Amino acid sequence: MTTLHVARAFDKAARNYDAVASIQAEVAKTLVAAAADSSPRSVLDIGCGTGFVLAQAAGRWPEAELTGLDIAPAMLREAQRKIPHLTVLRADASECDLDQSFDLIFSCMMLHWFAQPAEMLRRWRRWLTPQGSLYVAVPVVGSLGAWSDLCDDAGVSHGVWPFPPSDFADSLARGSILQQHAMSYGSAFEFLRALKRSGGGTPRRDHEPISSAKMRELVRTAPRPFRVSYNVLYAQITRSG
Repeated sequence: MTTLHVARAFDKAARNYDAVASIQAEVAKTLVAAAADSSPRSVLDIGCGTGFVLAQAAGRWPEAELTGLDIAPAMLREAQRKIPHLTVLRADASECDLDQSFDLIFSCMMLHWFAQPAEMLRRWRRWLTPQGSLYVAVPVVGSLGAWSDLCDDAGVSHGVWPFPPSDFADSLARGSILQQHAMSYGSAFEFLRALKRSGGGTPRRDHEPISSAKMRELVRTAPRPFRVSYNVLYAQITRSG
């Protein structure tokens, strides 16, 4: 189950999300492009946020019925504002069940929030039509390594949410590729501010908060510009495996 505090963070971030989520927007373009040969009549985006994937899908398949599923109502409102005729479902993707089947299902940069990501993929592929495909992009181990390394060297808890291993979907995926997406910030403080404004700054459950004095020291000694990256696994999963 997605933790409630994560959902609240993304709900609060909805208004600022598009301005700070440049990597998420880039990954969404790459993910939808991977399904370019498809001709879907129905498309579902799980964890749709403000609609990065759905906007790409609307441009590529203008006749398809588009559905966005998210736990954060403010995110869904933003998606509806941008994408005409969008059907939205407010639900926890780890608990809900859907009667409708979809030709294409996407999940972009959200699967790592679940403790059992492979189980989520098995659940979601049941929502595919017989010839449908699920395309997923998920950050895996090594993502945000610049920040976690900086904190480790200083002997403090970095709080980075645990990312799944890069091979977690090997038994399910019809095909997969690992790609690095990098971003440069003026300082570590700017990185942390952008992460918080996007809703992605929720720390892992066992995180011990860093004191204000130690945080100032970390930001002061961090490299400038401060460069971080996401190691993103792209995978295609079919209903039959």
